[in-house]
This record gives sequence, C-alpha cells and structure tokens, in this order.
Amino acid sequence: MSIKAKSCFEFTLQDLSKLPPKVYSPPFATSHDTFWQLKFKPTSQDYPEHCSVYLVALPNQEEVNTTSTWPNRAQYSADIYLKNPRTFLIIKKMSLDTSKFSAIKPLRGMYRLRWNRFCKKSLMIYDDLILGVEFDTTEFQPNDLKPSFPGNGKPFPNDLLQAWGEQLNKLETADVEFRVQGVSIYANTSILSKRSQLDEFGTRDNMSTDILANTLDDMKLVQKTNEKIVIHVMDFHPNTFIEMLRYLYTNQVAFGREDSHRSAIDIYKIADKYLIDTLQQIAKVKLCKSVNIENAAQFLFGTAWQYEELKEHVMNYVVQNFRSVQKTRGWLEITSNPGDYPYFGDLLNEILRGVLTDGDSEYSDS
Repeated sequence: MSIKAKSCFEFTLQDLSKLPPKVYSPPFATSHDTFWQLKFKPTSQDYPEHCSVYLVALPNQEEVNTTSTWPNRAQYSADIYLKNPRTFLIIKKMSLDTSKFSAIKPLRGMYRLRWNRFCKKSLMIYDDLILGVEFDTTEFQPNDLKPSFPGNGKPFPNDLLQAWGEQLNKLETADVEFRVQGVSIYANTSILSKRSQLDEFGTRDNMSTDILANTLDDMKLVQKTNEKIVIHVMDFHPNTFIEMLRYLYTNQVAFGREDSHRSAIDIYKIADKYLIDTLQQIAKVKLCKSVNIENAAQFLFGTAWQYEELKEHVMNYVVQNFRSVQKTRGWLEITSNPGDYPYFGDLLNEILRGVLTDGDSEYSDS
C-alpha cells in the first residue's frame, strides 16, 4: 500500500537574458512509474511580451504505445508557478488539468500542457527566476519497488533479434509460402500462430485450407503440397507483408517514408487486416504523432475516415485547430473537389458541429 503526500519541485533559472529559446528541467517523478518534466520559453513565440511554460508527461513503458488518455495521470492535481527568487513571492500561478495527457496530438490529449501567455515578462524584474510545480498527490512506496523509467523498456539483445530475423523468409525451415503479388515469402506457421490472433494460421498439422480461404478473404488459391502450404496474397505489397512478418518474428518494425510500402498507414492497414493489435497500436501512435496543421485535412478526408480510431483523433485535431487548418492548401484542395472524397459531406458537417460546440482549444500545436 502506497503512502500519499504532497510534493513540490522547483528549479532556479539564472541569467534569463542569456537563456536559449527553450529549456527543460531534469525529469522528476510523483510515483515509481509517473515521470514529468518542466519546459520554459523565456519569450512566447506568439506573444513576445509573455513567457511560455509547459508541463511535459514523460510516458512510461505502458503509456508509450497507447493513444488513449493516460488514466494514471488523471489522479493528480497540479499547480505550476513562477516565483521571485529574492522574496520567494509567487509571481504567477495556474492550475493544471492532468486528465488530458496521452502520447498523441489532438490537443485535448497530449503529452504536454502549455500556457502560451503564462506570465508577462515585465513582472519578472530580476534576471533569475524560480520555476516550480506542486502536486497534491505523490506516492511513497513502503517496499523496494523498482522504478519503471520512461521509454520502451529493456531492448532485446541485438544478437537475438538477428537470429530470429534470419529465420524469416528462409526456405529451408519454412512450412508456408506466401505468394504476395507474385513474390514468394517464406515463414513458419508455429511462429505466426503464437504472435497473431488469427488462429487459422495454425500449425502445419491442423492447417485447414478451407478455414484459411474463408477467413482471410484476401488470401486466395490456397494450395497444399507435401512440403509446404502455399497462400496467394492479393491486396498487399510484398514489402508491406514482409514487414508485418518481421514484426511477428522480432517484435520490431521499421517504418518507411510516407510514399513507401512500409509507411505507417500501410503497416496500420495490414495489422488491422490480420488482427495484430500490438502492431496496429504502434502504427496508430506513429500516424497520430505525424498529424500536423498542413496534413490533417488530407489525412482525415483521404484515409482516416475509414478507421474509427484514427478518425476520432484526427477529427479532434482538425476541430481544435480549425482556424489554421482551413487556411492550408490541403483544405482548399478538398473543398474545391468534394466529389473526390466519398464522405465529404458527413465529415464536413461533423467538423462544423465540433467547431460550433467546442471551438479552438486553449492549447496550441506548437
């Protein structure tokens, strides 16, 4: 059982006039797996007479690959403040809503909370300053609980990854051949069945060609020979398919450029098709992090609308940044050619309803 207590983290910034455009505090924690960081901009980008401050949530091993809001953060109430280093009087103090943190950008759910106009620079009369944050809850553990540091956890040894990777597309040990748009890719069904929810991958002994053909409707002309099963894949590029298999073998994925067949959206689509939830989640985080003012509209109207989870996040982003999004070349292209976008009317109505009821967020995407 943990012990609850208040906590306060303060950092003295010296020589404000010589600071770079932005500085970060060292990481600090309010529990064994909840890490934070403060960010300070002496001059706000949009409001030069003010400074900007941020509270940054450093995602732990569980948070890093999820796009939902992080419920563990919601239990905290925090105040961020600036203090005079000579008199220790508060110059400016504001409360934080920590329930909106997540790994992605739609601004009501993100890894940082920002005040673009936190404090007028004229109130900071000295060339040094105390930046601090106070939490109403901090967990003290009664036992020796190892911290869960931010990041993806301990990586697999390189030699182990290499050994598993070398088993992929190896004709000698394979018992299944995927002919992907005419290109042969070899794999082992015992690995596929352990790593995918598709039980129909099965093992060689219990493999049913009828089940495979009926369940994987993009895999046609399933053949069974004395040596291996042959499955023809029609609707994915070989590079996309082998990257999916590489993830199943090594738990690693290497995304390519947006115009490649290893792009995040291609990996997302194939993971969605074959029910590989962990890979789909990784690709989803990658996609949501890449959304910005310039590409949000094209992504929403062109692709994201087909997948409810992607659509929800990109729709939120567009709504909360609508004044900027509607000025982009992508938005002009879409509204000038509505017939090219199947759900143009429905999506536009949803955006306008969201803007009317929600408006631009108090947080900005910069």
